[in-house]
Amino acid sequence: MRAAEHAAAPGAASEGGAQIKAGGPEPSIPCRSVEAVALDLATMSLRERAAFMAGYETGYLERMDREGRTYAQAIEDLAAHYVRMVALNEEIERNLASTVAGVPFAELCERRGDPARAERQRRILRERGIWPVAS
Repeated sequence: MRAAEHAAAPGAASEGGAQIKAGGPEPSIPCRSVEAVALDLATMSLRERAAFMAGYETGYLERMDREGRTYAQAIEDLAAHYVRMVALNEEIERNLASTVAGVPFAELCERRGDPARAERQRRILRERGIWPVAS
């Protein structure tokens, strides 16, 4: 890395690789890009996921402490968010299942008398390899 990337900002002290900005106690850890810190739980290993979730819970609990809430209240909030997330995922799965099980769009176009639109839809699906479509 270049030395300029590690140079402290004017009025900032360096401590253990992090920069402490003047006027605030919070350290700022420099990073090259947003992609370097982007997280995708779906691609993480089980260990990475567990570590991320433990860190998330710790941060959440610290916020709850600052707000004067108890551990039990924080856990209840986390559980409520989790239950809501599960319910939303189940609703999405139901909607997707009913959509996939429905009448294909091209067939609906044929029914309403728009064969050109039906053929265009079939062509798009064939080109994108989304669905085997009979010609």
